[in-house]
Amino acid sequence: MADAAVDSTTTGASTAAAGTGALTWPVTAFWNACGVFLADLSYNRFSPWFSAVLLASGVLNIVITPWSLCALDGWCEDVMSTTYRQLYTRLVAFTSLMSRASIMYKVYRHMAEYRWRQEGYERKWPLSGVCWRQNLAYATFVVTTCLMLMIPINMLRLYLFYMYEVNNDNMLLLFFFNMYLQNWSMCCMETHFALLCFRVYLHLRSINDELLAVRTDIMVSNRYPVALRSMRPSAMSRCRRSWRRRRFAADEDHYHHRRHQHHDYHHQHHRAGGDDHCDVGGRRGGEPVANSVKRGAVANLSFLQDPLGCPLETTIEMLRVRHGLMRESIDYLNNIFGCQLTLSLVALCVMMLFDIYNEAFHAGGSTGGIGSPSRFIYFWVLQYMFRFFVIIMTAHSTTQEGYKSKTLVTEINNRYLNSNTKYELQLFLKQMNHHSIDITACDCFTLNSHLVASAIAVGTTYLFVLIQFHEDIS
Repeated sequence: MADAAVDSTTTGASTAAAGTGALTWPVTAFWNACGVFLADLSYNRFSPWFSAVLLASGVLNIVITPWSLCALDGWCEDVMSTTYRQLYTRLVAFTSLMSRASIMYKVYRHMAEYRWRQEGYERKWPLSGVCWRQNLAYATFVVTTCLMLMIPINMLRLYLFYMYEVNNDNMLLLFFFNMYLQNWSMCCMETHFALLCFRVYLHLRSINDELLAVRTDIMVSNRYPVALRSMRPSAMSRCRRSWRRRRFAADEDHYHHRRHQHHDYHHQHHRAGGDDHCDVGGRRGGEPVANSVKRGAVANLSFLQDPLGCPLETTIEMLRVRHGLMRESIDYLNNIFGCQLTLSLVALCVMMLFDIYNEAFHAGGSTGGIGSPSRFIYFWVLQYMFRFFVIIMTAHSTTQEGYKSKTLVTEINNRYLNSNTKYELQLFLKQMNHHSIDITACDCFTLNSHLVASAIAVGTTYLFVLIQFHEDIS
């Protein structure tokens, strides 16, 4: 029955992946064009060519930035505003080049090992069909939304430049195309992180589902009906269904191995002529002390078992190992994407700040009419906000799911259990306490919901400072 459950889980995941595979074409196309690695985590052979084009575009934009701004709208009389806008365009080029170079180096050094670890983990503990569908839906939503917020608006802006630019200067068109290309590159690398992080989130959630089921079964075994009544029936049934659906074959193999050892011991004991009665010390008649200790250990090992018959301490040990592997996956994500996330978040905040500042004091331009920057400011700000929130909230949800395991293990440890299970739970807690689960940007700041409030506060402060300086100079 257990093997059938495992096979059905694996088959369900494969069927879900095959049935919803058509949803992954935006991810595949976007990553094939701009990504450093592909959807299967293999290195993108087209990446060096795209990076070379990106390098040339970044250097060109840094060089021609002063000319392009003056040619665009003649706003060079305001020294302060011109300086800020030059900083803005050069920052986009610089952060794009640095983030691309950083992630290419990290992917070349560490992605093969990360891919090998993740594939081994998912072969042993595959995601359920529901989780696969959620992963594919999330990937499609994030990538499709980014493309819809970027490509139509950018292409429309380039078309308007081409059709209505007074000077009909193709160099200006090339300048903005390069800037949009750099923005696409950064967005693609941000989706790299978001989708890998969401996959870790799903694995941590499956671990927490099993821990929740363990806690429920322990409460049943300890006969706490008041506490059980505090849980909603739907939550309890969902926990039990998740438990039976997500069991892994490793526990079964380990348990059968111990059963064979126990059977061999009893077979040898009966051949030695031992009887079935026990003395005061707990030993069977004629049984040596060493065998009595071994029998006591076996009895203690199977004091409380999970619904499939595996010893509970074996289940806790396996969940501890799985959680440790996911913590190491978070370390890999911090190492690979740390520098890139720092540059992306800084660039998004600066672009949003200067777009709003530019809109407040200069909403015209030589393009005029529908090509005016005021027509696009809402789409640009929406794009920056969406990308910022995807990075922050995906990392925050993954971190919270990791810390939720700590709460569940603590609650389980407070129940009446045998010594072996207590030892595994305390070791689980010790490892979580000594290993951070936070996702950071180069250890400069932690990616959580508090960062959103901090970014809004800092951005508003600097926006008012820029407005005040502009009014004083005017």
